[in-house]
Order: sequence, then structure tokens, then C-alpha cells
Amino acid sequence: MRGIRKPGRAGRVAWLVLAAEVLAAGCEEPEMEVGRARLALGEPQDGFPDWQERVIFEWTNRARCDPAAALAGCTVCAEAACYSPVPPLVWNHNLARSARFHSANLVLNSAGLRHDSPCTLVPTIATDYVPGPCSGLASCACVGGTLACSPTCTTWDARVRMFGTSPSGENIAYGSTNPDSIFTLWLWEPDSNPACGWRTTNGHRANILGGSRAIGVGRQANYFTQDFAGTGTPSGVVSGVHYPQTGTSIQFWANWYSTAAPASAVVNIDGTCTPLARARGSDTNGAWTATVTLAAGACHRYYFRFTSASGIDYDYPTTGSFGINCADWEATRPATCGCTPACAGRECGPDGCGGSCGSCPAGSTCNASGLCVCTPSCAGRECGPDGCGGSCGSCPAGFECNAVGDCVPAGADADADADLDVLTDTGADADAGGDADLDGATDAAADADAGGDADLDGATDIAADSVPGETTCDPSACNAHCRDIGAPGGVCRSDGECDCIDDGDVAGEGSGDAAGDGGAGDDSGSGCSCAVPPDARGGSWVLLGAAAALLFRRRRGGKRIPAGDRRRRGTPARTRSRPPARLARERVARRRAPRPSRCAGGPGGTQRPRLGSRRIPADVRPGGPPPGERIRRLSPGRRCPSAP
Repeated sequence: MRGIRKPGRAGRVAWLVLAAEVLAAGCEEPEMEVGRARLALGEPQDGFPDWQERVIFEWTNRARCDPAAALAGCTVCAEAACYSPVPPLVWNHNLARSARFHSANLVLNSAGLRHDSPCTLVPTIATDYVPGPCSGLASCACVGGTLACSPTCTTWDARVRMFGTSPSGENIAYGSTNPDSIFTLWLWEPDSNPACGWRTTNGHRANILGGSRAIGVGRQANYFTQDFAGTGTPSGVVSGVHYPQTGTSIQFWANWYSTAAPASAVVNIDGTCTPLARARGSDTNGAWTATVTLAAGACHRYYFRFTSASGIDYDYPTTGSFGINCADWEATRPATCGCTPACAGRECGPDGCGGSCGSCPAGSTCNASGLCVCTPSCAGRECGPDGCGGSCGSCPAGFECNAVGDCVPAGADADADADLDVLTDTGADADAGGDADLDGATDAAADADAGGDADLDGATDIAADSVPGETTCDPSACNAHCRDIGAPGGVCRSDGECDCIDDGDVAGEGSGDAAGDGGAGDDSGSGCSCAVPPDARGGSWVLLGAAAALLFRRRRGGKRIPAGDRRRRGTPARTRSRPPARLARERVARRRAPRPSRCAGGPGGTQRPRLGSRRIPADVRPGGPPPGERIRRLSPGRRCPSAP
């Protein structure tokens, strides 16, 4: 490969290096139209192409449809007569990324003009480069982060393949930021040999007018790269651009390729359509143009529309519009030509001409009449206001709507669950409608303990204040506080058994509430005199009280037992007719009676294992299984205390 110094337009100088590989020129018939649906064309992808790159793309297709016109002014193109019209090239995103990366890699690393990379590229360069984090600097693009060949530099064709496409040729140049100047240097490359065919002295021209079918153009500063490939299927409007980039007199160019001439061709600029006329090539493979005078400095948006003989519209870009003196591309586009927007009485929605009458602010949507209306917000709410003057719903009798739109029992304690109905309370001191006495049935009043089991000993309470210790200890409730679970019960003994606590329910709430207000737990206990752990107060009492209620229902088979017929499982039925004095004497006798030993062989022997099954709330048992999972535990044998 060698460099050629050639004067450019306006005194500019550019250095050009020829590609190492090309395909022979050729022709093919245009493909037939198939339906209206087409791949999006013209819209930038990850910023590819920009305006300069799109000019090179359109100028290339303009030359390919009419090589004679493109080379008419070249006095040093001896083999100009060798070139015939060929189909336009299609844009290839992989080639575009490879081309722009190469320009950036040369510029950012001051590597000079060359086809092969100035280092051994990292194997992941295709994903690392834009839109990835690598800009093309050696630190991220080269093996080892240095501008060195390890052991050889990556060749130009290997680099293109790394980006996902097999190449057929490449052109590079530097020296000007004007794409028209760069393209002319390539196309009018001086060659005095009239023989046809590719050679180093006409390689740039041969690549542009040759047999390739796809192209990608990449620019960084004043370095330009064209990468070509051998496959592509053009159809309809394949390329288009305005030139120059700014000014008042603007040329619009677009290339058409089909089996028949278009029925119409226009460029829509700010909603005004200007007809395009064919200036190069043929009706089936040609370049259409128009020159329009525009207001200087103002933003103008445009797109091309060709209508085929069968009535199919081909837009370029397919969506959105290009800009002059503003963003190169954006999703909005001008109103349809020849259409009068209908926005009277409308503040949003389509204007009937492809444009819009306006957009609605956040929290509102555009209705069918073109008015912005409030959008109700009821997601996750079952009651309360919807934010638009309406309602998300109402609560049934006995319930009220809280601040977050949930129906909760009316008058319940705020942010707690004093009535133990497993719903967050929103009012103050309302136990009615829950199950504060833990008897498995809904309470009728706010302080209803009688007929329940507020002291959690497994037997029916005698009075509304659950006379302390009226039954023996229930082993299933034993040891709860001592295990930091937070439920009332008993305390541990050294032999693994438990001692029942006899202080019962001191306040008559049955849920550890000393003040009767359904709030935080009290230290004097509700069936247990263990010290209440700090984290077991308040909300923990509520959850564990509810768990105890569920356990008690399970023991009774889910049925409410009449007050006069309740009894502990495995014990004789009690009656309410026994005098209180007798009951007190029985309790004292039970407390003083010796407990049976669980040790085999007496003191000093080995404890018999116990097999237990218990449902433990996961939120109060650190490291426990998910809620509802049963744990079966076989206690290992332990030594009992030695006899004195």
C-alpha cells in the first residue's frame, strides 16, 4: 500500500491509502416490491451514521447509479468509460462501527494513515467499542493497553471481521472535515491507465463503483473510512441527505431503486412538500434532487417520501426526521404535506396531518376528544380518593379506609393490631370485632375476656379478668419468653421442664396490654412472668397473640365450645358450679405436688428424648424456616441433675 498526495478543493490536501482487497464490478436486476412493511432505514443506530457519514453514503450511491455523470468533470480518470451503473449500496451497521473505530483508533493514538491497525486489537473490541466504553484509545483497544504489535498488528480485513461482517474493500483518507471534498478525492483519484480493472492507482474509484453491495462509513475528526461488503439487498429509497450542512440554499438528494419509476417523490420540509426531480441515473435506479431556500439559522425538519407505482409510500428516514440547524435526527416529523392540522378545541393528540396538537402533563392522559384529563390513581388501593375527585372504592360495614387506601377495622389502634384480627388498626383503642380474649371467636365488646383463654393456659377463663393460674401449666406454651419468642408461657428449669407462671392476665386484655388500650405489652406479663424482651413488646405481642389464637382454634378443631363444656384436651370436663375457694385449694395443691421425673433410672440418669412439632412465626425466630413450615425436633438425651 502507498500514499498519494493530491490537491483537494479549496486548497485542501488529503492523504489517501488504497485498500488491499476489492471485488470486480457487476450489475444485478432490482428486486420486486414485496408488501408495505420494510426495515427501518435512515434512523441512526447508536449514533451511526452522523451527517458527514450520511453524505459519503449518498454521494456513493449517486455515483453508482450514473458513473458517467459522476466522472464527467474528471480529467485524470483515464478508465472512466469502464464503469457502468450498478445497484446502490445498503447501509451496514457492522461495517459502520468498524469504519468509525478505525478512524478513531488512528486519530486518538496519532498513528497516521494506515489500513492495518497500529496494534494487536483485543478480541472483544467489537463489544468494547461504542456504544461500549472503549473510544479507540490503545489503553482499551490494544492488547496490553499499548500501541504495539503482539506479535503482529491486526490486519484491516481481520479488524472488519471482528465487527461481524466479511469485507470486500476499504477506502481511507484524511485532511478535511468536508465529506464532499473527501469523496471527490477518492472518486477522482488520478490514473493515466485507460485499462479497466482494479489497481493501486485507481483503487478508491474502483471500490466506490465496483461490485460491493453494502457499505459502512466512519469519521473521526478529519479521518474518514469506507468499509465495503459483498452482500446487500436495496429497495425503495436507500439513502438521502441535505447539503451543505447549514445555509439558506440547501440541496436535497435521495436515491431510488425499484422495478419501476416512482409515482411521486417529494421532500417534506416543515410540513411543506417540495417535488424532487431525477438528476442522475434512470427511473429505476437514480438520484432525485431539489434545491430549497430556507430561513437562515432556523431549525428545519425534513424527510423524503417516494410513492411507488403501486401506491406504496417509502419514507426516508422510515420514522422521525432529519434536522437542519438542529438535531441531526429526532423521532418527531413534520405534518403531512397538503394537510391542514385540525387542532381547534384540542389540547393534545394527533392533528390529523401526522403532527400533534400538544401533549399532556404528568398525571393526565389525552382522551378521544383531544383534552387532557386526570388519570385516576388506584393502583394498590381498595378505597379512598383516586386523585381525580373520584373514589377507588368503599369499605364494608365495620371497616374504614386508612391513609394508604386499605380497608381496616373501624376504630382500631393506629399502626398496631390490638384487636388481633391480623389487620393494621387505624383508630384508637378498638378491640371489638377482633379476638382479644383469644377464644377463637369475634369479640362483642372492646374488652371481652370472659369465656376465652387470655392467660394462654389452654383452659377457659372463669372471669373477665382471667383469674390467675386457674389451671396447670400447658407444656406447649412453656418456655416461650425464655426462648425470646415473645409469647406468654413459662420459664425453663434445669431439667428441661417448665414452671407455669400464675399471675395470669393482670389487665383483662389478654394480649399483654397493661393499660387496656390495645397498645404496647406490659412487663408484669399476661400468663408469664419472664422479663419481656425489648424487641418482643408492642408489635411482637400482637403477632404472637394471634399465633396463640390460631393454635387454640386448632386444638378445638376450629369450633367454639360452649362455655360450660370447655376443657383441656386429656382432662375431665369442668363445670362453672365449683366454688372459688375449692378451686383455689386445688391450684395450691397442684403447684405443691411433685413433678414426675423424665429421667430413666432416677437422678443422674439420661433424659428420655422428646419429640415435638411446633409452628413458630418466622419473623420472631431468627434463622427460622418460612412462615407456616412445621419443625419436628428430637431433643437429644441429656443428663439429669445428680441426687443430693
